[in-house]
Amino acid sequence: MIGRFMPPHAGHQYLIEFARSYTGDLTVFVCTLAHEPIPGELRFAWMSRLFPHVRLIHVTEEIPQASRSEEGAYAIWAEAIRTRLEADPRYVFASEEYGRDLAAALGAEYVPVDPRRAVFPVSAGAIRDDPFGNWTYLPHVVRPHFARKIVLHEPSGTLAEELARSYDTLFATDYPAYLRSLGSADAVIDGPAALARAQSASEEALLLQTNRILFGATDPLRILTDAGVTPADRDEIMAQLIAAHPYLAPSLVVAVEPVDEPYRSALESFGWPLACVADREAARRRCELQLEEWLGPTAAPASRID
Repeated sequence: MIGRFMPPHAGHQYLIEFARSYTGDLTVFVCTLAHEPIPGELRFAWMSRLFPHVRLIHVTEEIPQASRSEEGAYAIWAEAIRTRLEADPRYVFASEEYGRDLAAALGAEYVPVDPRRAVFPVSAGAIRDDPFGNWTYLPHVVRPHFARKIVLHEPSGTLAEELARSYDTLFATDYPAYLRSLGSADAVIDGPAALARAQSASEEALLLQTNRILFGATDPLRILTDAGVTPADRDEIMAQLIAAHPYLAPSLVVAVEPVDEPYRSALESFGWPLACVADREAARRRCELQLEEWLGPTAAPASRID
């Protein structure tokens, strides 16, 4: 089986699980090019997490003459596949007609799987064009790549949870505030760096299950600045967090005035977008306008997507 998996979706999952159940010995070629809009290494990492028991081969070689429209392309692909396998494949599984020609070039049997896409009426291109409209077809490991995150700083600290419930999605609590509420003096997680790391871990875990939007009541940058961490130390900690959590940056920060200058400067330094508002209700309206832009005019209340 070969594919670009840009991104992998429910149709791919069905195809691969069908093939694995049918043959028991499956190899999947993840074919990526440097110029494509979703990095190849990321797609291969997604596939590795989704299919740990499948043999995956990452093909990054540029073969212009192997385009499907080129004469002799399937023979070129067949040779590229053979050089990476110990034996010729017995089957070629595909949901598109090219599978028949590739199978013929390999001397293998063609096994079509949902060729009309009746079971999963979706394509990777449709997902790239409208990820929120096709959210139900996205595997959990892929969702963080397309999800949006809104951080809300307002006095009550409850608006993030309220909006999450209105939009039938998830919210990331203020982790330091949560620990303080426990009243324990011997918390294992202590100190600004550890608390910022815990906040980042919470958000990353929630992004896997969020329904398009993740709301948050604070962020690691705010935790570090509120603790008085120096800009140099803050930047070092943030660099480590960003390396470990690639979706750390929020899509929007909404803050009720006044906003402390250290935090405002930190946001500018990292390029995180800030919208300052007068009060809690203004914060709610600002979020609703942004969500209407992202999700469309019928965004709230959202239906649950699993």
